[in-house]
Amino acid sequence: MSKLLEKRKKAVLDVATKLFIEKSIESVTMSDIAEAAQIGEATLYRYFGQKENLVVECVTEIWKVVGQKYFDPHAFDMYETGYKKVERFFSLFLTLYIEQLSALKFINNFDNFVANRKIDIEFLTDYNKIILFAKTRFLDLYKEGLLDGSIQKGINADVYYYSSTKAIFALCGKLSQQPIVASDTQANDLDQIKMLIRMITNYIKE
Repeated sequence: MSKLLEKRKKAVLDVATKLFIEKSIESVTMSDIAEAAQIGEATLYRYFGQKENLVVECVTEIWKVVGQKYFDPHAFDMYETGYKKVERFFSLFLTLYIEQLSALKFINNFDNFVANRKIDIEFLTDYNKIILFAKTRFLDLYKEGLLDGSIQKGINADVYYYSSTKAIFALCGKLSQQPIVASDTQANDLDQIKMLIRMITNYIKE
């Protein structure tokens, strides 16, 4: 791909992502994106083939930015034990909620889009590779905790990781939406996320 074409596609991805966040993935059409990006609809289809491809590329770009900014390997160097590093890993989701709320909204919307469209997992290969980066980073920190004795042995790390991250994403996704019932406003958003992180990390503490 030429640098010029890459630059044009990136500009379209930025426009599309903004529209998806402002409205929703389902409600935004390819026609809407073409108009906002000031390109022909035929050109948009030539770039991405179909809406699903465009959506996946948008969310993949978001995860690249999130991974590079928040899950850099050196971000955990200052913490002495594996447990403290895992604790820091999960606290990054609170930071994401504070600093990247729109990105979390989009990711949550994307999960619903994939489920509703029944998109084949094979179609999401590149996206899954990006997601696995965070898991790989977590497993490295978790192993450190097992070796230094700060994390309990006998816990399935894969089950722990998936259940914990799904719980955090579900909570952040729920909190990012407009309140539906009065009880949704009874507890501070950040306090809820902090409490969940404490519950998750206390589970593995030796």
